[in-house]
Amino acid sequence: MGELLIDFFCTDVDINLIEGQNFQKQAGGAPANVCATIAKLGGTALFSGKVGNDPFGHFLKKTLDDVQVDTSMVVFDNIHPTTLAFVSLQANGERDFVFNRGADAFLMEEEIDTVKLNEAVIHHFGSATALLSDPFQTTYFHVMRNAKEQG
Repeated sequence: MGELLIDFFCTDVDINLIEGQNFQKQAGGAPANVCATIAKLGGTALFSGKVGNDPFGHFLKKTLDDVQVDTSMVVFDNIHPTTLAFVSLQANGERDFVFNRGADAFLMEEEIDTVKLNEAVIHHFGSATALLSDPFQTTYFHVMRNAKEQG
């Protein structure tokens, strides 16, 4: 559970975001990446999160669908756009990030299928999204408590 977003990687070498001119779109978000890796290795993975009902959101869902991640709990938001992250790798090896927060921060408790989540053996929670404000923070900790209670 957590972020599913677009990473725009600066393809200019050893440069910060101020100077970067060229970017490549990639599916991102740590929890989504974990699900995709599990599925690619032959496991079963379910992703729960929210994206904008926009071309980026549909691209992200399709990307997970293409590697056989269960996306039945991906919610499309008609108000907020898909979250975007701009990333560059600087000469010193440090990454430079700027986030344009969107739909992932607005996942509501009532949009979570708790029964389906209770079938999971392992839950992975993205740490970056835990620090978001409500409504997502309340949803996040509700699901976390529920997972803990289920063992």
